[in-house]
Amino acid sequence: MNRRFSPAALAALAACALAFPVAARADLLTFSAAGKALTTGGTGYLADVWDGPFGYGVEAGIELLGIDVLGEAYMFAPDQYQFSGNLGFDMDFGETVRVTPGVLAGAIVYYLPEPTNPSGLDVDTLPANVKAQIGADNLAKIDAKYRDFAEDEEMANRTLTALTTRARLTLEYAILPLLFIGAEADVGLHYLVSGSDATTKAKRDLIASQKAENPTASEAYDALGDAIGANDSTEIDRTGLNYSAGLFLKVEL
Repeated sequence: MNRRFSPAALAALAACALAFPVAARADLLTFSAAGKALTTGGTGYLADVWDGPFGYGVEAGIELLGIDVLGEAYMFAPDQYQFSGNLGFDMDFGETVRVTPGVLAGAIVYYLPEPTNPSGLDVDTLPANVKAQIGADNLAKIDAKYRDFAEDEEMANRTLTALTTRARLTLEYAILPLLFIGAEADVGLHYLVSGSDATTKAKRDLIASQKAENPTASEAYDALGDAIGANDSTEIDRTGLNYSAGLFLKVEL
């Protein structure tokens, strides 16, 4: 059966055919970059070591087939940094004023301030009886072994990595077709996968091996363990909440 279409109908079909790929491409892939100012915090062990009252930095993202890939980098004073990589999804409501709830999952790395006391064994801080019982040669040997992992200890003490799942709510206003200003807040659960507990165990093993070689000076080695942090607890509160809130200026293509 032959069908005839009027010129107007054919023009309408052609317009739809041309418009549909454009809309599909726009939804298929979106790039964004934002400058942000924010505050962050958390609970558990994270709250004990992280103090990020105010910071600034950048976020870059790609949305592909509805899946968001986001990277963030922020600097806080004094000498603190935060980095994250995330996968997630969100839903946009509105055009000129846009409300976007979403969910992110990924990892956050907190880079902490340089410690006041650098890693290393200061023999002069030990009581005279402790130095006498352990002996100068043994102290020198312990100091040499300690310095072998002192640099690793300092890095472990300054770097805290958390696996996290976060809920985020964003409010944006389009001041130009591709330029938005906005505010956002997020809260999530985290689990810490790094911290100073690994190097504490290494120091504990070092003291234990020396005590085994010289058991008569056991109490002196306990005092030495206190001096280098070998007797600190390796248990930390790894779970808790992490949260942030901030303002941003974003370009979206």
